[in-house]
Amino acid sequence: MRTVIGPDGVRSVRVLSATTIGWDELAGIRIGRNGAVYAVRTDGSEVRLPAVTISQLPRVAVASGGRETLVEAMREARRQVAASEQSFTQARDAARDAEM
Repeated sequence: MRTVIGPDGVRSVRVLSATTIGWDELAGIRIGRNGAVYAVRTDGSEVRLPAVTISQLPRVAVASGGRETLVEAMREARRQVAASEQSFTQARDAARDAEM
């Protein structure tokens, strides 16, 4: 399984199938709860991007030729990670306070 970023778009290659999303069809990127990365089409459907992680989004954005959709997705992923880390820290601190 792999994801290929090229001049025509994003290609998700899985064991039994492959899906290509042209740049004009790509509306954005969504980060799943488990860290999985999904390409979101303009019609709202999603395709999982195998072997792509949040930490690889900067490389994906560069490989896309700096397409604004992926650059913005990278920024949003950073915001999501920061918010998640903040929520975790707050929950941890609340649990510690409750123990005292």
